[in-house]
Amino acid sequence: MSVRYNFTKKFQEKVQKLLLNRGISAKSEQDLDIEKIKAPVDLYSIDSHGKEFLIEFEIHRADPSNNIIKIAYWLEKDKNERDITVIQIFSPQYTLQSRDSAKKEVAKYLGKTLIESIHGQKYVPINIEGLSRTDFNDIYKSFKSGKSETKPDPEKCESMVSLAKQVSDKIWTIMRDTL
Repeated sequence: MSVRYNFTKKFQEKVQKLLLNRGISAKSEQDLDIEKIKAPVDLYSIDSHGKEFLIEFEIHRADPSNNIIKIAYWLEKDKNERDITVIQIFSPQYTLQSRDSAKKEVAKYLGKTLIESIHGQKYVPINIEGLSRTDFNDIYKSFKSGKSETKPDPEKCESMVSLAKQVSDKIWTIMRDTL
């Protein structure tokens, strides 16, 4: 039986809370629902001007391109006039030194091609910075879930909160700059 981790959920919740502290309400696991097509995004926010923000966390996914393809498919089927920014956040799991870096580059290419060029919306990739892939994975793996769940040591929790603050600051800046 493989060990499961709940870092992504805890990280997403912390980013959501930090955004709320800045006056930005973001729904988690929000379904984009059109014509019976459900396309959940990790976080969804809409500002007072009707601008929508679709936020995807690529923490340890096998293929981050799937999120972009899902959103592009949803945009293709949606007939409403929208002003959307897709924010895709990449963990150090996808650094250039890793074999996962090609997956990140393909996801970014698809974001620029499908979201921006074809659908005329904005795509913004964000990197979580300041940690090596090894150090990041050490923090990630300290957040075990299920029967083996233990509370991570305070240093790991503090590191996760610091990373969430970095990401929420970047999201807030993107949202502010799109007005």
